[in-house]
Amino acid sequence: GLMACARAAPGDVQTWALAGVHKSLEANANKVSKGVRLEGRSGQIPGQINKHKELASKRAAKTICETGFNAGHSAASWLRYSHPTSQYFGFDAGRTFCPSAGAHGPGCHRYPEANAKFLTTLIHGGVHRVKVTFGDSSKTVPVFATKEKGTGFKCELVHVDGGHFGDVPRSDLWGFFRVSNRDTLLIMDDLDCTASWCKTPNAVWAKAQAEGWVKQDGCQHYAINPGGKKGKFPRGFCWGRYVYDGQYAEHEVGGAISSVSNGGGDGDVGDGGGSEGGDDNASDGGGEEFAAEAAAAAEEA
Repeated sequence: GLMACARAAPGDVQTWALAGVHKSLEANANKVSKGVRLEGRSGQIPGQINKHKELASKRAAKTICETGFNAGHSAASWLRYSHPTSQYFGFDAGRTFCPSAGAHGPGCHRYPEANAKFLTTLIHGGVHRVKVTFGDSSKTVPVFATKEKGTGFKCELVHVDGGHFGDVPRSDLWGFFRVSNRDTLLIMDDLDCTASWCKTPNAVWAKAQAEGWVKQDGCQHYAINPGGKKGKFPRGFCWGRYVYDGQYAEHEVGGAISSVSNGGGDGDVGDGGGSEGGDDNASDGGGEEFAAEAAAAAEEA
């Protein structure tokens, strides 16, 4: 049972300051990465942090499921503003993801692993509240979903922010669909934006809505390059919920779960099983995201 180790006392109030935790995570990631530029992260955009806070506070989730732990900024935000005993389950490519397409050799993306350990020391009850699985999420998330499906566990807040290319975004979105229900708050990053790394997530989100298993409630985008071109929004995200009507009913946790443990519909909607090679693409795209953000930062400076 995943919930067995949540041991904070009932009514326990979280008093740790998120800004301080974000600062510590940033410093630790920079120390560990030894000059390799960090990936774009939610800690950079105050508007996004505030919207995350508003959404998470309202939902007060006890379980948080996220792809793309990265430096841990959004994980810390979710934990801070969700239920005081909330537990976080993160899935991150870790060392398999190399932002500069191998320029720094294997293991250049080491800070997510270091920060996952570090985060447990920064927050109240951290060691019981943070669990990050490293590896290809198109393999790790389906394994997690299948394993937890029969236990009654469900993700109450889902944040999809892992690989942005190939089959990965769809695989992540569908993987958490299988271990959520209609009350789950669903948030997906890099939507409603115009940068190259938004292209696949935008298409995946639109297709999931057209297929009838995702409903959008709102979006927000950011122009983080004040001197940049009009109508260009490199960053954005949307939120909504999963829909379990008709053919999708069997996938809902606590809904009509079919006798087939994996649910017959998996093949149709695409479990993203064949997403070999997605990571290579992700590495190039990642570099692009850095380059754009570095340029934006330079412009602001």
